[in-house]
Amino acid sequence: MGSAHPSTICDMLTDKRCFSGVPTTTTTTLANKQKLTGLSRSNTCGVTSTQKKSIVPADSPTKRKLLLKPLLSTSGKQINDDEIVSTSLQNLKSLHTLRIDINQINQIRSDEVQKLNQLKILDIGECPIENIDFINTISSICELRASDCQLSHIPVSFRCRNLLDLDLSGNCLEDIQSLKTLSSSLRILHLSRNKIKDISILSTLIQLNELELNQNLIQSIPMTFEKLTNLQRLNLTQNLIEQWNDIVGG
Repeated sequence: MGSAHPSTICDMLTDKRCFSGVPTTTTTTLANKQKLTGLSRSNTCGVTSTQKKSIVPADSPTKRKLLLKPLLSTSGKQINDDEIVSTSLQNLKSLHTLRIDINQINQIRSDEVQKLNQLKILDIGECPIENIDFINTISSICELRASDCQLSHIPVSFRCRNLLDLDLSGNCLEDIQSLKTLSSSLRILHLSRNKIKDISILSTLIQLNELELNQNLIQSIPMTFEKLTNLQRLNLTQNLIEQWNDIVGG
């Protein structure tokens, strides 16, 4: 999978399970020691790994401040689409960040999210979702994480003019032509672990700073990156490129 996104606020919140079973004294026998629980398997910003949650005391000013953020996380709670995309969620008009990754949601309809007009960050990673056509109804979206879903195609056209960061890694994508409609906004694009052969359309994404294309079916990329003068990070690991000239085009 591509490089990690910046951690979201929800990973800083305290999981009370982290404190269960912790001995109250520093001197104790090995038989009485118990392992800490409360490890998070959340796919934080596209990284699938087991991570410890940051421990913030429940009564600390920091914790109280974090709880005031307009953020909703249901990561790893194994809910279905009927439970998460409900009338109550539609009314959260101040919601900034929504994490529903690692669940069993297989569909999100456009009418279910169209009222979330303040939503900036959406994480649906590791959900069995087959299309993301609904994303065009969220004009405010800046960051979409849809890694390790079941996507075989992307919308015919993206109308998300504010989209800066797009993670579609770990899917079954072959055709990425419609990404050209994001040419004026997109800065970070993760497309690793797909079935992509033709990447010529990426030459239109002139604002890109970071591009992950590892583990695809790419054989050569001559002239593809000639106009990507803002590109700072490029990953082409594990493709079908045989010669250096296939990369530099001469």
